[in-house]
Amino acid sequence: MPDRKISELDLLAQIDVDANADFLPIADVSSSETKKLTPAAIVFSALGSLSTLSVGGTLFIGSGSAAGQLTSNSTQDLLLTTNSGTNSGTVRIVQGVNGNIELAPNGTGDVYLTSDTVRIGDSNANATLTTNGTGDLILNTNSGTNSGSVRIYDGVNGNIDITTNGTGVVNIVAASGATVSAQGTSANSITTKQYVDIQSLVAGIVFGV
Repeated sequence: MPDRKISELDLLAQIDVDANADFLPIADVSSSETKKLTPAAIVFSALGSLSTLSVGGTLFIGSGSAAGQLTSNSTQDLLLTTNSGTNSGTVRIVQGVNGNIELAPNGTGDVYLTSDTVRIGDSNANATLTTNGTGDLILNTNSGTNSGSVRIYDGVNGNIDITTNGTGVVNIVAASGATVSAQGTSANSITTKQYVDIQSLVAGIVFGV
């Protein structure tokens, strides 16, 4: 088939490009020649004008029959943002051995985990759920609305408060099914007793004070 000008070529609405078998024409300015290359050979260098690639719509990664991979070039972190990083939260995969994965909302934004089960910790290792800095750790339901709470206070000699909602009770259920309740009048209920200083009581008895 004879060579034709680009303006004379048929227009394709869509093409499934084989990255290693198909070819693309490219003008080699250094030699003033038109050459060809495979799509797999295209590298967007951070030092050139092609350091930014804009894709309108959806970008699919992977062949469809194997896992797709999005990675950084060499020993750099991988950063995911919106709006070119302006007013955006970030997901940062820190490069290197034992590197962290950081989820950082923007401003007062939160991180929502919409799942029935959230698992933390390494396999077969103790897991720690803690605060960032000196804030208390609070556990509740329904964003705190109509919910009891467990509050672990930060600081030396800090309390742990277990607070029920309304007339709710705190139940401790044994494996046998027996229940110890923090309220109520049953045989297994914990009732409030007046504090008695036993040393003062004994002193009063012995010395007649």
